[in-house]
Amino acid sequence: MRYAPTVIEIDKYYRREKETPFRMLWIGSKSTSKYLHQNTKMLESLGEKFHNLKLIIVSHFTFKLENLAVECHAWSESVELEQAANAHVGIAPMSDDDWSRGKCALKLLKYMAAGLPVVSSNTGANAEVVINGETGLVVDTIDEWLEAIDLLQRQPKTARRMGVAGLKHVQEKFNSETWVAQQLKWFSIEDY
Repeated sequence: MRYAPTVIEIDKYYRREKETPFRMLWIGSKSTSKYLHQNTKMLESLGEKFHNLKLIIVSHFTFKLENLAVECHAWSESVELEQAANAHVGIAPMSDDDWSRGKCALKLLKYMAAGLPVVSSNTGANAEVVINGETGLVVDTIDEWLEAIDLLQRQPKTARRMGVAGLKHVQEKFNSETWVAQQLKWFSIEDY
C-alpha cells in the first residue's frame, strides 16, 4: 500500500528575530476552536505561572482568557506567515478522541516549516509527527504543558535547536515538492 502524508510548501515560511513577550502561536479553524475551549484550564495555568506569555490565535473567531493575554488575528495566508515568523513556539492542544486521532498534523507542519519548536498534546498524527525532545515536545497533563513552555522560555538555545530540527524534519518528510515528484513517479506509465 502506498501512503502520501499531508505536505506543505516550505519555501513560503520565513523567520525573524524573536522579541518579548514569549509568543505561543495557535493556527486553526472555528471548528477546531473547541480544543482551546477544552484546554482553557491549561491555558489559564500558563498565564498564571508565566506573566510574559501571549497567545496568538490566527483564525476567524475571538477567544479570551482571564490570566493569559490573547491576540486574535483574522486568518489570511500573509497573516499566518507573519505571525509564524514572530512566534516563539507553536502549540496544538487537543483531546484524545476518535475525531482528533483521525486529524492530520497540518498545524504542526506549518509551525515546523516556520522553524518553531512545537508543543502538542500526545495524540493522533501530532504524536507521530513530533519527535519528542528533538523537534518539540508531546505532553499529556497540565503540569507537562507548564514544564514544556517553561523549558522553551528558559532555554532559547534548546528552542532554536528544536526549531531547526523541526524544519529539517518537514523538509525531509513533508515537503510538497518531494511528494509531488514521488506521486508522479507512482503514476508513471513505467509502473504498469
